[in-house]
Amino acid sequence: MQYIKNISIIFYIIIIVALFMPIKAQNWKEVDSTHQELQKRYQMAAQLEKNGRIDDALEIYKYLHKQKPKKSTYLKSYIRLLYKKSKFEEMASVLESYLKRKDSDQSAWLNLGEAYYKMGKKESAYQQWNEFLDNFEHSEMVYRKLFMQYVRLKEYEKSEDLVKKFRERYDNDQLMALELGQLYRNQAKYQEALHEFLKYARHRGQYDHITRNLLKFPDNKSTFDQIENYLKNEIPSNTKNTNLLEIKAKLYFKYKQYERAIETTMNIEQAHNYSGQHIKKLCENLIKEKEFAEAESTYYRILKNQNLNSIHHQAFLGIANIAEKKIEDRKTNIFNYFYPNNYFFKSIYYYGIDSDLKYLEEAFSIYDTLLHQNQKAQFSAEVNYRLGNLSLVGARDFDAALKFFRTAYKQAGNYDFRIKCTSKLAHTYLARGEKQEALAEIEKIFPRVNTKYKKKLYPDLLLFEFYNNHKNIDSLANQALNKLDFQEKQYNDILEFYIFVQKIKDAKGYQDFIQGEIELRQDKLAKARNTYNYIVNNYSSAVYEPALFRSIQLELYFKNYQKAEKLVSKMDSTSIYRGDVIYMLAEVAKDQKQDSKMAKHWYQELVVNYPNDINVEKARKTLRKLSEN
Repeated sequence: MQYIKNISIIFYIIIIVALFMPIKAQNWKEVDSTHQELQKRYQMAAQLEKNGRIDDALEIYKYLHKQKPKKSTYLKSYIRLLYKKSKFEEMASVLESYLKRKDSDQSAWLNLGEAYYKMGKKESAYQQWNEFLDNFEHSEMVYRKLFMQYVRLKEYEKSEDLVKKFRERYDNDQLMALELGQLYRNQAKYQEALHEFLKYARHRGQYDHITRNLLKFPDNKSTFDQIENYLKNEIPSNTKNTNLLEIKAKLYFKYKQYERAIETTMNIEQAHNYSGQHIKKLCENLIKEKEFAEAESTYYRILKNQNLNSIHHQAFLGIANIAEKKIEDRKTNIFNYFYPNNYFFKSIYYYGIDSDLKYLEEAFSIYDTLLHQNQKAQFSAEVNYRLGNLSLVGARDFDAALKFFRTAYKQAGNYDFRIKCTSKLAHTYLARGEKQEALAEIEKIFPRVNTKYKKKLYPDLLLFEFYNNHKNIDSLANQALNKLDFQEKQYNDILEFYIFVQKIKDAKGYQDFIQGEIELRQDKLAKARNTYNYIVNNYSSAVYEPALFRSIQLELYFKNYQKAEKLVSKMDSTSIYRGDVIYMLAEVAKDQKQDSKMAKHWYQELVVNYPNDINVEKARKTLRKLSEN
């Protein structure tokens, strides 16, 4: 009987639920419909705001707030536009009503105070904010929010006082040290800022974060003078805290106090049992700053220190690398202005280093010595790779380059290095005039590697397909673009190259243009000049303008400046290459001709007539320097 009774109860429950389900479903549908309607209006208002129709958007936000007075999303959009329109009284009224319904919204408390402040009722604003602190029990978060509001309103004294009160309340001198340090930094109180940043670092242990803040200090002597004595007292050289020593070393480096930076770094190395990684990184940074003499002397210091013998081979490599960087620092390469820095269009060679062959010989000599002194496979692979690169881009000894790259490939310990070697082998084959062998070198390894390495190989695969005039560039480019992320450099380079090829591939003179590009890659500049001149004089198709650009570059390389300027007059004023050509002429006039008057003429033409060109900002900066001089 009990069993039957239970069944009956369940039956009745099912019936009751079934009776009410349609009503509930109907209510849900109505609620859902209303919500969708409001959301559509909200999206419409956001679009109107984006299009600059502020008044129309404001009316919709007002309507939405009335419909849902407790919904913070609608309120925030509404008061944001009231603030933008300087309707502070209406903004205050809206927020007062809202807080009566929902007094837990911290942003509303802060915004109401700001509305009073903007209305000129500063005392009411301060009272509102004090109540805000009380209402939310003086938590750390509410102090931070109010601090940021004071800073935004440029109430700097109030900001500092707030931090002092906060610290006194909780008897903790380290609270909000990061925020106060940033405030002092913005006020150019660098010693005080450093004090707060170090306080924060010690308390939280986040030294890297603090270093980034410290490196935002202005790069001048007066700022360094403000903090030098503080550094000596606050971070003594004998401190055991290597994090603090790293901060000290980086500050010395920033202010070009290199000897002090090196000494401090050596103290760090001692504390780390001479791992060598800190002093090695310092040398690399010196090279980046083109402080070659300092970097070289530091490498020799490493070689004399037996405690650092674990990185002696890297020090040798570093010294040879400096010799290479000295060459790069003196080279001129006008060919990089054609689609600037795009992998598909820039030259691989060093140009303009005839007077500095001693650096080339020095680099060869160091690498050759290293090769015979150290038999470690990976180390030898790196040396052979660098010797191959110097043979290719510096000495133009293509047979030697192939030998070195082949050896480096065999000694390589990982695929990343093999990919680098493969790419260089392909470029060397092309330089030697063997374009089919160049493509074959890439095709040989491409099917065997995973997606990560395919991404690295796509640019070369496309480039050598182009030189061999194969027809599957379209499918290859699309395949590559689908595999790559649009933020990766290869993506932009491939897209730019693909668009370029699409414009010219069906044009008369396309084959001749490819031939000119191959001759550039083979360093046959005189032949390339004749090829491009032939295109300019015989075709009016899509290859005309890029060929004209190349002709101008080559005339500048051969120092035929007047002919180059005459060729510029042939280029249409609306050409996509016009801005790059003008910027190139300005740079050549400044750096090669040492003619500041002519340089200023071309920079000014770019700034005045092509204000949206990518090079305009750099041109403005250079113009200012030339005018000052």
